Amino acid sequence: MTSKQNQKEPGLQKKSPARKPRGSAVSCDKAAIAHAQNGEYAKAIEWLQKALVIREKVLGPEHLDVADTYDNLADAHEWIGNYPKALELYQKSKEIRGKTLGNEHPDMYLTYNNVANVFHLLGDYSNAYVWHQKALDICEKVWGKEHQNTALIYSNIADVYCSMGDYLKSLRWHHKALDIREKLLGEENEETATSYNNIAGVYFSVGDYQKALQWHKKALSIYESAQGQEHAVVATIYNNIGGSYGELNDFSQSMECHQKALAIREKVLGMEHPDTASSYNNIGGVLYRMGDYSKALEWYQKALDIRERILGKEHPDVAASYDNIAAVYSRQGDYDGALELNRKAMAIFERVLGQNHPQTATSCNNMAVLYCELGDYHKAMEYYRTAYRVYKKKLGKKHPETVNLKRKMANAYAAGGFTLPFDLWMQGDSE
Repeated sequence: MTSKQNQKEPGLQKKSPARKPRGSAVSCDKAAIAHAQNGEYAKAIEWLQKALVIREKVLGPEHLDVADTYDNLADAHEWIGNYPKALELYQKSKEIRGKTLGNEHPDMYLTYNNVANVFHLLGDYSNAYVWHQKALDICEKVWGKEHQNTALIYSNIADVYCSMGDYLKSLRWHHKALDIREKLLGEENEETATSYNNIAGVYFSVGDYQKALQWHKKALSIYESAQGQEHAVVATIYNNIGGSYGELNDFSQSMECHQKALAIREKVLGMEHPDTASSYNNIGGVLYRMGDYSKALEWYQKALDIRERILGKEHPDVAASYDNIAAVYSRQGDYDGALELNRKAMAIFERVLGQNHPQTATSCNNMAVLYCELGDYHKAMEYYRTAYRVYKKKLGKKHPETVNLKRKMANAYAAGGFTLPFDLWMQGDSE
């Protein structure tokens, strides 16, 4: 339940130096921004499409303002979970900027960074690293190794390493970013707090929840001093702290933090916002772990209702909600209902993220667990094998998730009473 503070806040932001506004296209931009800030991304996209048509007609298809609009459209598609479309739009922006400015222009580092971030979301970590490295080459060449822009790219490369399960490298790169920020901005700056939060995220990933709490609380202190106690960023840190307490089985503290995050989000962002939905979901998660399945279901359903209205029914967060509700159904003995929702979740992940995305594999794993509960170990092993192949390909054999999945597979295989030894069965996995 931990989120990273260096991910983009909801809303549309220019990625390149601002230019003089031009007429009615700007009115479309303002309308889009207003809708995006309210979490109304579909309406934001409509207005940005209008702005794009105006700018292409007035300025021509290869103007930098057109590239800006492609960036904003990509932003909006990213927030509704349409990552392939976001990548397509960022690539169009990159082509315009590269042709107009040159591929080594300082502004290109943000364009490369945007492309890298979407590859990361798509689970294509090798391409994410390649494009972040392109961005880093420009930053180090133009501004040197001790600049805020360079620190941003160091941090994003660290995130890629974390997703790949190389936590030592991730910490190393996050500390490089932190050293720059502390030196240039001081220990009480919000960008420094961003590094604290990101380092906490790595410790969360490796299961060192006490250290995660220490770093999150350092970030929280800075953000509260800078922004006050009722800011969306503060809510994010409370959410992250709540996640760590949850993993430590301190459900009282976890619930308290998630309730604080929810109160801020409802007041600042409103009831119909994706971040508010995430708080509902996380409160449901605490209740689920406490064994209060009926109440967990209520909160999970509230999250799902908002996500479907705001993000649409094909968003990964909607699929995640289906998986969560399926887990409750399973605990309540409604296996048919659980299977139906698991299938819906997996279908969304496959359509939106692709069959070889780690999140799709996680959904396969959920199906396997459910079939184990039903005693259908043959079916369970089919889903486990599919998930394992994706983890092995995308994360590597030594990634903690891959190792843990293989252990679960071995236990399920033994419970199924198969005659062929597990190691020999695994040798048949040649893909």
